Amino acid sequence: MGRLFKYIKIFIFISLPVLIEAQGNFTHYGLRNIPQNGFDNPAFFPGETAFTMGVPLLSGISLSGYNSAFSFDDLFYRSTENDSLYLDLRPVITKNPGLSRASFRFAGDLLFFGVQGGNTFLTFGVRHRAFANLYYTDDLMLLLWEGNGSSINDTLYLSNSFLNEMHFADYHFGLAFPVGEYVNLGFRVHLLQGLSNIDFKRNNLTVTTSDDANTVYHLQANTDFLINTSGINNLTSSDSSGNSYYFGFANTGFSLDLGIDAVLSERFRFTASLLDIGSITWRNDIKSYSAAADSVDFGGITFDIMNDTGLMERFVDTMKNLVSLKTDTVNYATSLVPRMMMGLEYNSINLKDRLSFLFAGRFAKTGFEPALSFAYDRKVSEHFTWKLSYTWLPKSPLNFGAGMVVDFNPFQFYLLADNIFEMVLPSRQRYFQLCFGINIKIRGYRRLTPDVAIPPAITNKPVHKIPEIVDF
Repeated sequence: MGRLFKYIKIFIFISLPVLIEAQGNFTHYGLRNIPQNGFDNPAFFPGETAFTMGVPLLSGISLSGYNSAFSFDDLFYRSTENDSLYLDLRPVITKNPGLSRASFRFAGDLLFFGVQGGNTFLTFGVRHRAFANLYYTDDLMLLLWEGNGSSINDTLYLSNSFLNEMHFADYHFGLAFPVGEYVNLGFRVHLLQGLSNIDFKRNNLTVTTSDDANTVYHLQANTDFLINTSGINNLTSSDSSGNSYYFGFANTGFSLDLGIDAVLSERFRFTASLLDIGSITWRNDIKSYSAAADSVDFGGITFDIMNDTGLMERFVDTMKNLVSLKTDTVNYATSLVPRMMMGLEYNSINLKDRLSFLFAGRFAKTGFEPALSFAYDRKVSEHFTWKLSYTWLPKSPLNFGAGMVVDFNPFQFYLLADNIFEMVLPSRQRYFQLCFGINIKIRGYRRLTPDVAIPPAITNKPVHKIPEIVDF
């Protein structure tokens, strides 16, 4: 039993860096010749593309993970005696007091289409999105690793630890259009089909272990919590065919994305977007869990080890009474995690080289979570563009990314990563991100509004239309 528990703990803590919603797509941002860039900013216009179709299941794939507390190598040490790996969380707990976060994000297109009409670009399609955010305190790590025996006459605060998971299908419609000569605006509306959700609505858990002369260890716990779930039974039940999970439309919601892409001068450009403004109401396969009592008090049980034959039955009954759960089936709503992205670009005079700065963040339950990124990209030819980036994240400051876009009419392939070291030193990384896709693009007439224009205030020369678009 002890060995089984050890393996369970190993699985949990190995999984944490992989359960890692990170923000992601920093290297991807601003490459307008990728039609899916509109998911980061709906105002982006992919140049002279008249029609785009993402290859089903192979376009718009994006996944990212982040763990603020540790990497895989932080959890294990190698014994000098027998060259074996051992799991040890004590150094991690010591180095990371307070609240830590592990998160995961996935998005992938089932269908994606883009159509240029006049000076506008319309996109629509269906994609699946999933994310999980686990916030955990060092007290929770200590309790899982050492139990409550190491915290005698002390209180472990678990109230800031919680898990949020969401999986939904996204039916989207977006439009990018010019306003004047030098500004593009865009919006995207989403009809959301909720598939599964775990939402820690309330958590006030604390555990206090006291050294009692009569009972040796006396346990007192505040057990006030509320956890809402939807779709989990359909997902895990052996009787479920999967149809009730993927094709039920009882859980619905809406969200909105907004964006702007503005030319400031001959060389400078400003972009900004606000994403995932919306929520989902959960009505199907609902299960809510809460404690039957707000607190428990456990002083142990008294038994005669030689003569008490009903020890195990009494112990099980006692535990059931202590951790009795109430279940409910009340509908509830959850908000998406809003994100913002704000960028500044400097273009070379030949419009082939570009420096860019990006400030991004998530408006999470625990507060605003910022990120910064600097990048350089070069359009080598009509067929090839490459990009390098550096991204700073809290507690993961060194992330060097790279990517490329290959266009050979009518096919486009792109592959980008925010942290290239994830491929060569994966066990040392706290952040990983990868996006790739294959599109079919049909070129049409060129857009009249210039992609990079010169406002009259910058030059005495008259402003004239530039027939060729440089698709960064």
